[in-house]
Amino acid sequence: MAPGWLSKGFQGGNPRYRRVGIAYQIALMRIFSITHWHHFAYMIISIAMLGFGAGGTLLTLAGKRLRGREFKYFIRCSVLLALSMVICHETAMGVPFETFHVLTQRVQILHLFTLYVLLALPFFFASCMVTLGFAMHPLRVGRCIS
Repeated sequence: MAPGWLSKGFQGGNPRYRRVGIAYQIALMRIFSITHWHHFAYMIISIAMLGFGAGGTLLTLAGKRLRGREFKYFIRCSVLLALSMVICHETAMGVPFETFHVLTQRVQILHLFTLYVLLALPFFFASCMVTLGFAMHPLRVGRCIS
């Protein structure tokens, strides 16, 4: 549980931290539509779903070990989200992925896989933040979703 003076800003009913994942997804779609044509911009949706699914799966598997320490991990995930958004994006822009050579060069499939992993990492941390926020304030989940 969050300390009293911080609790209000991190409540499960507070949607500010949940908007980060959507904003990042929209930004990546715009970047990919310019750098890799619009066909690969739609790939961002599956990358976001991959990251969110992996984050939810990890927290489900870790379930009992996280009880009582949700706030500590929430803060860690928020810092890692901020860092991963910058570092993973910069690293991904350095991956020499060529759209036109996907069918002719096998190494492009490895580059595409690398892009998937790098760009899914921020969504992983965003998913962990949302899930931990719900775990910290389970009575507010209904208000958050509606």
